Amino acid sequence: MVDLIFLAIFLGACWIGARKGVFGAAAGLCGSLISYVGAVKIAAPALTPMIAGILEPSVEKMLLRAGGDKLSQVIQGPAAALGAQLDSLMQSLRIPEHLFDAVRQNLQVSGQDLLSAAAKAVSQEIAPVLAFLVGFTLCKGAIWLLVRLAGSKLPVVRAVNHGAGLALGAAGGLLTILLLCLGMRALAPQGVGGFLDQQSLAQSHVGAFVYSLFP
Repeated sequence: MVDLIFLAIFLGACWIGARKGVFGAAAGLCGSLISYVGAVKIAAPALTPMIAGILEPSVEKMLLRAGGDKLSQVIQGPAAALGAQLDSLMQSLRIPEHLFDAVRQNLQVSGQDLLSAAAKAVSQEIAPVLAFLVGFTLCKGAIWLLVRLAGSKLPVVRAVNHGAGLALGAAGGLLTILLLCLGMRALAPQGVGGFLDQQSLAQSHVGAFVYSLFP
């Protein structure tokens, strides 16, 4: 799944580069670098709390399905009544062990029930990588729009060599994939998140190659 997404990004960048020419491809190349910095430094920290809050209701439903009917009343009840059962209940909810401490902290600080505390911990684990992807996409879109508006007013853009644009487009696609891999490795969760978690990225052909270049 991850490799197919990266392949689509690469082919799309090649097509855009060949269609737009050198100027557009060069802008895409620079745009990937700017988008990466903007996503990591600005978008991920700014958007993570909002995305975590949006995710929580869906994560609660997912945890309820994982726990089953027998656990529903227990995990939605008072945290003080859980006692020594807490670890086993979290395992029943399929919560990764490295999140156990975060769940306990949520229980102590906010007085939430186990379900809410677990959903908050899992959401906060997944949210950074989603915030990075959203930020990267928004930055790329904004830069593409600026280049499109500028290109329509500059005759030289319409006369550039499309073969060189294809080459630069391919380079921009590879750079985009490289930056996405590095950004997602830094922010991707462990044990949750489906194909966005660190294990899935490391097991993909593209991710494994990039991580071998940048261990």
